[in-house]
Amino acid sequence: MNKLYFYLFTLLILSATSTVYSATFCVSTSAGLQQALNTADSSNQADIIKMRTGTYMATPGGFHYYRSNENHGLEISGGWAHFLVIPVPFN
Repeated sequence: MNKLYFYLFTLLILSATSTVYSATFCVSTSAGLQQALNTADSSNQADIIKMRTGTYMATPGGFHYYRSNENHGLEISGGWAHFLVIPVPFN
């Protein structure tokens, strides 16, 4: 019975250490968008890319997302604006 617990514990530890979480990217430049696409291609999870309002000029070859190593979704949305955070003092 002790070996069973050992194997279950080992399996739990191995599964926890190999977990990869999805990422949310906020981009405001063409280079940032391509970097987010590159990272999303290899993250092995569903990813979200939020684009700030603006103009994104692609290189002559365009933006690339190969999805070669990925079998998960990619959500891209635009029109995001920079949000000003006003700190609230503690009492």
